[in-house]
Amino acid sequence: EDIKFRLVRNEMLSLEDYDSIMLKLFNEKKFDAKSCLKIIFLNTKNIRLIQKDKNIIGLHSHSHPNQLHKLTSVKQKNEYIKNKEKLVEILKISNDQIKTMSHPTGNYSEETLKILKELEIDLGFRDNMFVENKMNKINNTHLEIARSNHAEILKMVK
Repeated sequence: EDIKFRLVRNEMLSLEDYDSIMLKLFNEKKFDAKSCLKIIFLNTKNIRLIQKDKNIIGLHSHSHPNQLHKLTSVKQKNEYIKNKEKLVEILKISNDQIKTMSHPTGNYSEETLKILKELEIDLGFRDNMFVENKMNKINNTHLEIARSNHAEILKMVK
């Protein structure tokens, strides 16, 4: 069912249509999205605790667009710049200390990789362990390191 949902969301609906449908569903089910924000999103305190535990915190875009690779170059770059600025502010670190990232929903393009290089990102992670598209090997570049999605690992454990 998740694959069908993603297909409809990503390929058949505009962002405006998707948002409209989701708001109708929220209202119909009396779902209070604002009350869930504190539960499902990391806040400043959470992020600082992750940093304090010696984890490396990297970019993942500002608004997490499902189809980042389809955005214009300017919009893609703005997603990462805003994300970087916010992390620098929260973590109280310098701009050049953000060196890693993971691709939102695994979607990226050659243009995305170019932008990440311009932003001096040293290491980027994909969301799967497959050789895809124009790739020659599983870890095609330092910005395309393969990893298993947590959902896939949980399926194997159950």
